Amino acid sequence: MTKIGRNDLCPCGSGRKYKKCCFQKSEQGYASNNAPPIKLSEAILQIAEPLMNKYPKREHITVLIDLAVFAWNISLASGEKREEIEDKVIELMPEELDAVDIAAIVEQADMLVERKNKLYPAREYRVLRYFNAA
Repeated sequence: MTKIGRNDLCPCGSGRKYKKCCFQKSEQGYASNNAPPIKLSEAILQIAEPLMNKYPKREHITVLIDLAVFAWNISLASGEKREEIEDKVIELMPEELDAVDIAAIVEQADMLVERKNKLYPAREYRVLRYFNAA
């Protein structure tokens, strides 16, 4: 996620500079939805926290973070589009996973989507890249 500079175009799409548009609309200088800035890496870890506590082995952490990033992004899709994305992801899963494994993964992803929507309801941008130093 890149920081919006005062002289950058406003992300609201007005065509005006950020400092002359949404920056002024907020007393604290936040974006137009008045949500305070967050550190995305901390947000992803917070969303994944229940699963990281349940599966604390180091080899699981990267997979859980990837699942949290997926949940963040899929939370932005409408219901029909979300189902379409989930179906495509299921098609790409390894053949050695049976229906019970796949159902468990989808259930965990749904839990993470709910957690993202509860913790960060006003965040409507996608995570394009997430680097894990693990």
